[in-house]
Amino acid sequence: MEDLATAMALQPLLRGAGIVFAFLSAVLAVRDFLAGATAAGIVSSVSVVALAGATALLFARRMFSLRQLRGLELMTFGAMGVSLAVSHYARILTATTAGNAAAATSYWHEAALHFLLLLVAYGILVPNTWRRAVFIVLPTAAIPFVLGLFVRSQNPEASLVSGLVSTATTMPVLVAMTVGVAVAILGTLLTSKYRAGYMRASMAGMYDLVEKIGTGGMGEVWLARHHLLSRPAAIKLIRPELLGGSDGDSGARALRRFEREAQVTAKLRSPHTVELYDFGLSQSGVFYYVMEYLDGLDLATLVERFGPVPVERAVHFLLQACDALGDAHDHSLIHRDIKPANIHACRMGIKYDFIKVLDFGIVKQQKDQEESQTTTAEGTATGTPAYMSPEVITGTQPIDARSDLYSLGCVGYWLVTGRPLFESGTPLGVLVEHVKTEPSPASQRAEVPIPPELDRILLKCVAKKPDDRFQSARELADALAACPVPENWTNARAEQWWKLHQPQS
Repeated sequence: MEDLATAMALQPLLRGAGIVFAFLSAVLAVRDFLAGATAAGIVSSVSVVALAGATALLFARRMFSLRQLRGLELMTFGAMGVSLAVSHYARILTATTAGNAAAATSYWHEAALHFLLLLVAYGILVPNTWRRAVFIVLPTAAIPFVLGLFVRSQNPEASLVSGLVSTATTMPVLVAMTVGVAVAILGTLLTSKYRAGYMRASMAGMYDLVEKIGTGGMGEVWLARHHLLSRPAAIKLIRPELLGGSDGDSGARALRRFEREAQVTAKLRSPHTVELYDFGLSQSGVFYYVMEYLDGLDLATLVERFGPVPVERAVHFLLQACDALGDAHDHSLIHRDIKPANIHACRMGIKYDFIKVLDFGIVKQQKDQEESQTTTAEGTATGTPAYMSPEVITGTQPIDARSDLYSLGCVGYWLVTGRPLFESGTPLGVLVEHVKTEPSPASQRAEVPIPPELDRILLKCVAKKPDDRFQSARELADALAACPVPENWTNARAEQWWKLHQPQS
């Protein structure tokens, strides 16, 4: 949340600072050239160019990641600092060389004042943590003293230079700088708190954000509570990293995908698809949608924490996931990122092990190839390597519902074995195995007996050719329902498991 608020506040601030600093650096350059300080004038001119370039970039592109903005922030304030330091150094050195002690001291005080204003402005205006503010502000406060010592080292025999760094001269400046540093850091704390509070207040109208509970492929997920109903909810925000990218279109593409995720989810009516409450654009310009809060565990966490699940429980999970996928496929929508982390086992009222499928961020309409091309970077496969079908990886044939069933078969394999279908050492190796390697039956890798029929079902799901798989989620569900299991997985058994393993869920 704080990252998102910081990125949104920082970019317009840097635009304004870039314009102001470019103008000030140009004034310094003109003054230096007129005073005969050619080297200082050249440095200030270079600063003008750097500041103008950074400012133009900030105006040319609508969105940047926080990391990119931090780099531009250092460039903007750093260029201004360098321009000030070199220009004032030239003036002080000229005065000392001419033997004008009063002018040298006056110029040094002027330099100290300018750096004091710069560090206070940085601390108060730039969104920051106090630790990072200290890291930037303290070296800035030291620059005038470094300038004085450096001038003195250049003129060791000039009696007037000793007065430039004397106690009487430096003590008032030291006190002023100390106060300035304190004001800057305090300003950082107060403004950061204000911006975070404003973002929380404006993010989704009737909801208070409580804490971040996860990070998905398209955004941050926050636990929230409705002002009036006191109902918990989950709010998904577009990730700060996706506010920018390697090209100017990536941010807009991310926003389109984020918006479509909400619209697509709202169309689906299966009880096993996460329910959408609200969607919109906050007052601060952030896309969000509000969905039901899931009291439970995703299947990746469940298996990692407690080991493979019993066969009957795995079948219970897969049947419910088929219901969600069948609904999506009936709407001509392909999920394309079915994996354990996107399937949650929940407590829903008095029901336990109730499955919810979520994260439709890269969902695709089967008949809408044009939309697919505008929302997915050209030439890239979307999904998670351990659960991607061969046709998604190779891109040699159209992707349809059978691709999701391949991924769901991989999920079933994970549930009963605790291991992914393929375990190459690298993501690329996993992709190659999905395309070329025939998988081992789950019964050969599981610690518990796997019914032959379930073995056959899972292997049919992960057949290399789509025509060799189940042709619909309904067909897969029928096969799973008819699969003999050692014992039925009842709600009573599920309740017992939850009370034993997740009593405070």
